[in-house]
Amino acid sequence: IDSFGPFILEGSRPGAAATALWLATRMAPLSRSGHGSIVRASLLAAQELFVRLQRWNQLHDRSSEGIDYELIPLPEGPPDTNLVTFVVKKKGRNSLAHLNRLTHGVYQRFTIQSELGATEYSYSQPFFLSKTIFTARIYDPDCLADVFRRAQLAPEARTEFRQLGLVVLRAAVMNPYLTPMRELRGQSLIQQFVRELGQAAEEVLREE
Repeated sequence: IDSFGPFILEGSRPGAAATALWLATRMAPLSRSGHGSIVRASLLAAQELFVRLQRWNQLHDRSSEGIDYELIPLPEGPPDTNLVTFVVKKKGRNSLAHLNRLTHGVYQRFTIQSELGATEYSYSQPFFLSKTIFTARIYDPDCLADVFRRAQLAPEARTEFRQLGLVVLRAAVMNPYLTPMRELRGQSLIQQFVRELGQAAEEVLREE
Protein backbone atom coordinates (compact mmCIF):
# COMPACT_ATOMS: atom_id res chain seq x y z
CA ILE A 1 0.00 0.00 0.00
CA ASP A 2 1.66 3.17 -1.21
CA SER A 3 -0.84 5.77 0.04
CA PHE A 4 0.01 8.00 3.00
CA GLY A 5 -1.51 6.96 6.34
CA PRO A 6 -3.73 4.14 5.07
CA PHE A 7 -4.55 2.97 8.58
CA ILE A 8 -5.88 5.52 11.07
CA LEU A 9 -7.84 5.36 14.32
CA GLU A 10 -8.93 8.97 14.55
CA GLY A 11 -8.41 12.23 12.69
CA SER A 12 -9.57 12.98 9.18
CA ARG A 13 -11.17 9.52 9.04
CA PRO A 14 -12.89 9.26 12.46
CA GLY A 15 -13.74 5.73 13.47
CA ALA A 16 -16.17 6.55 16.30
CA ALA A 17 -19.27 6.15 14.12
CA ALA A 18 -18.10 2.82 12.74
CA THR A 19 -17.18 1.61 16.22
CA ALA A 20 -20.56 2.68 17.60
CA LEU A 21 -22.37 0.81 14.82
CA TRP A 22 -20.27 -2.31 15.41
CA LEU A 23 -20.90 -2.22 19.17
CA ALA A 24 -24.63 -1.58 18.73
CA THR A 25 -25.08 -4.54 16.40
CA ARG A 26 -23.05 -6.73 18.78
CA MET A 27 -25.23 -5.78 21.74
CA ALA A 28 -28.54 -5.86 19.80
CA PRO A 29 -28.09 -8.00 16.67
CA LEU A 30 -30.07 -7.13 13.56
CA SER A 31 -32.53 -9.94 14.14
CA ARG A 32 -36.13 -10.35 15.25
CA SER A 33 -35.11 -11.08 18.84
CA GLY A 34 -32.36 -8.43 18.89
CA HIS A 35 -32.88 -5.00 17.35
CA GLY A 36 -36.28 -6.15 16.09
CA SER A 37 -37.57 -6.42 19.67
CA ILE A 38 -36.69 -2.75 20.25
CA VAL A 39 -38.55 -1.67 17.12
CA ARG A 40 -41.49 -3.88 18.07
CA ALA A 41 -41.73 -2.32 21.53
CA SER A 42 -41.92 1.22 20.13
CA LEU A 43 -44.56 0.16 17.58
CA LEU A 44 -46.67 -1.42 20.32
CA ALA A 45 -46.48 1.80 22.34
CA ALA A 46 -47.52 3.85 19.29
CA GLN A 47 -50.49 1.55 18.74
CA GLU A 48 -51.47 1.89 22.40
CA LEU A 49 -51.44 5.67 22.03
CA PHE A 50 -53.57 5.40 18.89
CA VAL A 51 -56.15 3.26 20.69
CA ARG A 52 -56.33 5.65 23.64
CA LEU A 53 -56.90 8.59 21.29
CA GLN A 54 -59.44 6.66 19.26
CA ARG A 55 -61.42 5.61 22.34
CA TRP A 56 -61.12 8.93 24.16
CA ASN A 57 -64.71 9.97 23.46
CA GLN A 58 -66.08 6.50 24.12
CA LEU A 59 -64.41 6.35 27.53
CA HIS A 60 -65.47 9.81 28.64
CA ASP A 61 -69.02 9.59 27.32
CA ARG A 62 -69.55 6.83 29.90
CA SER A 63 -68.24 8.98 32.74
CA SER A 64 -69.74 11.96 34.51
CA GLU A 65 -67.05 14.33 33.27
CA GLY A 66 -68.18 17.09 30.95
CA ILE A 67 -65.69 16.65 28.13
CA ASP A 68 -66.44 18.98 25.24
CA TYR A 69 -63.49 18.19 22.96
CA GLU A 70 -62.33 15.24 20.89
CA LEU A 71 -58.93 13.73 20.09
CA ILE A 72 -59.13 12.44 16.52
CA PRO A 73 -56.36 10.30 14.98
CA LEU A 74 -55.82 10.99 11.29
CA PRO A 75 -55.65 7.37 10.14
CA GLU A 76 -58.70 5.29 10.96
CA GLY A 77 -56.54 2.22 11.54
CA PRO A 78 -53.53 1.69 13.83
CA PRO A 79 -50.18 3.11 12.67
CA ASP A 80 -47.60 1.02 10.84
CA THR A 81 -44.77 3.16 12.24
CA ASN A 82 -44.05 4.82 15.59
CA LEU A 83 -45.53 8.14 14.42
CA VAL A 84 -49.07 8.97 15.60
CA THR A 85 -50.83 11.94 14.01
CA PHE A 86 -54.04 13.53 15.33
CA VAL A 87 -56.07 16.72 15.71
CA VAL A 88 -58.08 18.24 18.56
CA LYS A 89 -61.67 19.40 17.99
CA LYS A 90 -64.33 21.01 20.15
CA LYS A 91 -67.57 19.06 20.14
CA GLY A 92 -70.36 20.83 18.31
CA ARG A 93 -68.02 23.09 16.34
CA ASN A 94 -67.80 22.10 12.68
CA SER A 95 -65.37 24.80 11.57
CA LEU A 96 -61.95 23.78 10.28
CA ALA A 97 -60.58 27.16 11.33
CA HIS A 98 -61.60 26.52 14.95
CA LEU A 99 -60.17 22.99 14.83
CA ASN A 100 -56.86 24.43 13.64
CA ARG A 101 -56.80 27.03 16.43
CA LEU A 102 -57.53 24.46 19.13
CA THR A 103 -54.98 21.99 17.75
CA HIS A 104 -52.32 24.71 17.53
CA GLY A 105 -53.12 25.84 21.07
CA VAL A 106 -52.51 22.32 22.37
CA TYR A 107 -49.26 22.20 20.40
CA GLN A 108 -48.09 25.39 22.12
CA ARG A 109 -48.31 23.63 25.47
CA PHE A 110 -46.20 20.71 24.30
CA THR A 111 -43.53 22.48 22.29
CA ILE A 112 -40.13 23.51 23.65
CA GLN A 113 -40.52 26.89 25.27
CA SER A 114 -37.61 29.35 25.30
CA GLU A 115 -36.69 30.34 28.85
CA LEU A 116 -33.19 31.76 28.99
CA GLY A 117 -32.70 33.38 25.61
CA ALA A 118 -32.60 32.58 21.93
CA THR A 119 -30.35 29.54 22.21
CA GLU A 120 -31.28 27.93 25.54
CA TYR A 121 -34.39 25.83 25.95
CA SER A 122 -36.04 23.80 28.68
CA TYR A 123 -36.09 20.01 28.36
CA SER A 124 -37.61 19.53 31.80
CA GLN A 125 -41.15 18.99 30.51
CA PRO A 126 -42.10 15.30 30.32
CA PHE A 127 -43.74 15.26 26.87
CA PHE A 128 -43.15 17.00 23.55
CA LEU A 129 -45.18 17.26 20.37
CA SER A 130 -44.34 18.48 16.91
CA LYS A 131 -46.80 19.68 14.30
CA THR A 132 -47.18 20.02 10.58
CA ILE A 133 -49.68 21.67 8.26
CA PHE A 134 -51.32 19.75 5.46
CA THR A 135 -51.83 22.15 2.56
CA ALA A 136 -53.92 21.87 -0.59
CA ARG A 137 -50.76 22.31 -2.63
CA ILE A 138 -49.60 18.87 -1.49
CA TYR A 139 -52.79 17.16 -0.30
CA ASP A 140 -55.96 17.15 -2.34
CA PRO A 141 -59.06 17.64 -0.14
CA ASP A 142 -60.28 14.22 -1.28
CA CYS A 143 -57.32 12.68 0.59
CA LEU A 144 -58.72 14.07 3.83
CA ALA A 145 -62.39 13.39 3.18
CA ASP A 146 -62.41 10.59 5.76
CA VAL A 147 -60.82 12.84 8.39
CA PHE A 148 -63.36 15.60 7.72
CA ARG A 149 -66.17 13.04 8.00
CA ARG A 150 -64.97 11.58 11.30
CA ALA A 151 -64.45 15.09 12.69
CA GLN A 152 -67.99 15.98 11.56
CA LEU A 153 -66.81 19.14 9.84
CA ALA A 154 -69.15 21.22 7.72
CA PRO A 155 -69.08 20.89 3.90
CA GLU A 156 -67.37 24.28 3.85
CA ALA A 157 -64.33 22.62 5.41
CA ARG A 158 -63.04 21.73 1.94
CA THR A 159 -62.98 25.42 1.00
CA GLU A 160 -61.42 26.32 4.35
CA PHE A 161 -58.77 23.68 3.80
CA ARG A 162 -57.70 25.24 0.52
CA GLN A 163 -57.21 28.55 2.34
CA LEU A 164 -55.93 27.48 5.77
CA GLY A 165 -54.65 23.93 5.48
CA LEU A 166 -55.01 21.44 8.33
CA VAL A 167 -52.89 21.71 11.50
CA VAL A 168 -51.81 18.23 12.59
CA LEU A 169 -50.06 17.12 15.79
CA ARG A 170 -47.34 14.46 15.60
CA ALA A 171 -46.25 12.20 18.45
CA ALA A 172 -43.10 10.18 17.76
CA VAL A 173 -43.30 7.22 20.15
CA MET A 174 -39.68 6.05 20.09
CA ASN A 175 -39.07 4.92 23.67
CA PRO A 176 -38.90 1.09 23.66
CA TYR A 177 -39.41 0.91 27.43
CA LEU A 178 -42.97 2.29 27.57
CA THR A 179 -44.68 -1.08 27.22
CA PRO A 180 -42.33 -2.93 29.64
CA MET A 181 -42.79 -0.14 32.21
CA ARG A 182 -46.55 -0.60 32.06
CA GLU A 183 -46.34 -4.39 32.27
CA LEU A 184 -43.64 -4.65 34.94
CA ARG A 185 -44.14 -1.52 37.05
CA GLY A 186 -47.72 -0.53 36.32
CA GLN A 187 -46.60 2.91 35.14
CA SER A 188 -48.39 4.04 31.97
CA LEU A 189 -46.71 7.09 30.48
CA ILE A 190 -49.01 6.81 27.47
CA GLN A 191 -52.02 7.23 29.73
CA GLN A 192 -50.36 10.16 31.48
CA PHE A 193 -49.59 11.80 28.14
CA VAL A 194 -53.20 11.49 26.95
CA ARG A 195 -54.41 12.89 30.28
CA GLU A 196 -52.15 15.92 29.83
CA LEU A 197 -53.43 16.32 26.28
CA GLY A 198 -56.90 16.62 27.72
CA GLN A 199 -55.80 19.16 30.30
CA ALA A 200 -54.13 21.24 27.59
CA ALA A 201 -57.30 21.19 25.46
CA GLU A 202 -59.36 22.33 28.45
CA GLU A 203 -56.96 25.21 29.10
CA VAL A 204 -57.11 26.39 25.49
CA LEU A 205 -60.91 26.28 25.45
CA ARG A 206 -61.13 28.24 28.73
CA GLU A 207 -58.98 30.99 27.19
CA GLU A 208 -61.34 31.50 24.25
